[in-house]
Amino acid sequence: MQRSSWFPIDIIHEIVQFCDLSTLLEVALISKDCQSPAESLIYRTISFDNYRCRHENCHCHGLERRVENCLKSLAAHPNKACHTRAFHLELGSDTVHHDDDGPFFDILAAALLAVTRLEVLQLKFSLFFDYCIVLSALQRCTFSLKTIIVPASLDPAKWARFHDNLREVRFHKESGWDPNLETISVYRQWTAHSSHRLIVWALRPLGSFSEHILAYPVLNPYWSARPIREILNNSISSLKNNDDFVLCRFNTAELWVSSITGKTLINNLKSLNESFPAIQHLYLIVEDAESYEPSTVLSTALSSLPRLATLYMLLLNRTKLTSVSLERELELAHTWAEASPNLKEIVFLSGNILDRNEGSQIWTLRPPRLNRQIEPDFEE
Repeated sequence: MQRSSWFPIDIIHEIVQFCDLSTLLEVALISKDCQSPAESLIYRTISFDNYRCRHENCHCHGLERRVENCLKSLAAHPNKACHTRAFHLELGSDTVHHDDDGPFFDILAAALLAVTRLEVLQLKFSLFFDYCIVLSALQRCTFSLKTIIVPASLDPAKWARFHDNLREVRFHKESGWDPNLETISVYRQWTAHSSHRLIVWALRPLGSFSEHILAYPVLNPYWSARPIREILNNSISSLKNNDDFVLCRFNTAELWVSSITGKTLINNLKSLNESFPAIQHLYLIVEDAESYEPSTVLSTALSSLPRLATLYMLLLNRTKLTSVSLERELELAHTWAEASPNLKEIVFLSGNILDRNEGSQIWTLRPPRLNRQIEPDFEE
């Protein structure tokens, strides 16, 4: 059969841009000329999500079979898999099963190896699943990603090769991400070579209506909160040009910083306030052991957060902490309160907790808390 010439191929590519999925499936069957342009859109985004689905009669019933069929198709047809740019898979514990053709994760591994031109990868599974198989597959993959959204157990530092295209690494809400010094070193190398100022971040839920922002200036000397706000604006339409919503939803931040005496911290907190103007609770996870002297840098930095009520400082390596007397910490509390008048509670690197009542200038010592996870007391 001769090649049909009733439409130039570039015109067909333009036409299919306006078709929905059901129409694309029909167009792909018209002729070989139509098949490739249609499939380039059919397979561009692969997305399955029933992670929160628990009802047996919901629309996700039978999803596991459709997921496996899709993954098998990608693995068996590299000419189709090469069109995939975004791969989004979030499955709960009731979804994945094993059949005669092999474990689900083996099928997933084969599909991941086939999508060689992938740009956005988002994975999430039940805690009951073994991530080792997926991790092993990812280590063999060669795609050049722009965005990676995964649980902390699939930390890209364990498997990803740096590409200049990489712009964002985001960790899932439920897991967060607590990097060690070795991992920090890997990401510093990536950010140093990235022309896009790689952003590494996460969100952690706090109650029903607020979320805890985790960001990592320790990885990037040019860190800014603006890209995080832009990403959220694009994913949550109600955030665009709506700082009132930000006031309610994003009032807690955790920043991993190199130091609290360096002037970089001033720029970090100023940027944080510009994008999230309602920060009331701030965690500072500090990499370098120090005695937080001089206090002028942190005072200037805290003045960028006028709503700040609680400040928590924690050290990655407590054994190297230079001791500071309680009297000096009381002096610092008064100094920082002048810079940020709403400040009511401070947890120092030593573990000492100082607080004061509303309208009072007197700071009192509370017993240290034993665990790292210090949750702020929210008002009803």
